[in-house]
Amino acid sequence: KCKYYIDESPIKDFNFHKSKIKLTDLYIFSFALSILSLNGRINSNLGINTCVDLRQFLGQNETTIANTQNTSIISVISDNITSKTTVGDVIGSLHQDLIRKLSDNTPFVVYRCFLENEFFTTKKFVSLPNLSNVGRFKVEGQFEGQIKDTWIQQQDISKNAEGECFMLAFSRVKNGINTLVTRLQQSRSVLNDEDANVLFKSIMHVMKDVPIDVKVQDAYDELRCFQNRMKRKI
Repeated sequence: KCKYYIDESPIKDFNFHKSKIKLTDLYIFSFALSILSLNGRINSNLGINTCVDLRQFLGQNETTIANTQNTSIISVISDNITSKTTVGDVIGSLHQDLIRKLSDNTPFVVYRCFLENEFFTTKKFVSLPNLSNVGRFKVEGQFEGQIKDTWIQQQDISKNAEGECFMLAFSRVKNGINTLVTRLQQSRSVLNDEDANVLFKSIMHVMKDVPIDVKVQDAYDELRCFQNRMKRKI
């Protein structure tokens, strides 16, 4: 089976809360930079896939609980990154790319490719990074005050999940504190335990501790040092 890594922290611990940037954008940047650092190289572009809920494009009265599979993916990318580009600039570029692709029918183009089985790769033993930020759970109406806690997860067989390194995130109020849960899925037939552990700790480190006003190169160099320290502890 796949292996899972979990972080459960108060929302106030994260840079998106401190810097007023979007949580999904911070996840995408942190995930992408952590992979580049783990691979030992920084590129002029970075990005990952993220899930899209297609129900947001339906009318208010067109959704039913019987219609459960309404997701697609898009590749969110920031390019033209130089040694002087700041973390905040890259995150802003990722956000603009996400908004543009949400408005130009890209999620439906991808969904059609899924239906027509037009996705393929010639490489083996590759896990593509994919993020699904579900959002915040709120209990209202007749169940308000009755549901005290919430948890969601997925489970998969490692062989079936080889093509994807999947990260799931959601938040909910726990003991009066808005809490963010992050869960990384590792396909152990592709990604070894050491790299997966360092990758997940790196993502959380960027999200909590890396300022957005530093240059991307400086953030990358600091993350490389962080990862080397993690590897020495394993």
